[in-house]
Amino acid sequence: MLIDFKVNSKRIERAFQALHDFPTEDYMRDLARLIQVRNGRRFAREVGPDGRKWKRWSKSYRKSGAPFHANHRRLHLSGALAMSINVPPSSLRRDSAEVGYSDPKARWHHEGVGRLPIREVIGVNSGDVVAAGKQGIRHLESRIRA
Repeated sequence: MLIDFKVNSKRIERAFQALHDFPTEDYMRDLARLIQVRNGRRFAREVGPDGRKWKRWSKSYRKSGAPFHANHRRLHLSGALAMSINVPPSSLRRDSAEVGYSDPKARWHHEGVGRLPIREVIGVNSGDVVAAGKQGIRHLESRIRA
């Protein structure tokens, strides 16, 4: 029995060079942006990273006359909280990036301060991890093809 195979060593060399030269800063920026966008979509649907709907306004709050959106959507009165989910440029590093919120009120809702129930504004779930992995593979594949 004879087995004959050919190896395209140039392609293998390009693949290893692409891994070595992988621009992780670009990937970290894109990864942070992916997480920012996915959290923004969850915010619009009023669900936390775990997929559970945010708690409703309490009856006493609804009766208090406090300002809230006419259709009773939570945390959407001015749009400031949703727009505050961001990727600070100073957080981008070769091996990490941060996604956060700049409006301090977001923390109150995220952590549930005082009588405010917890309404997670930002986080990562298994779907985000899968999407991030796919994005990383696309980044590598594009480098290998180059």
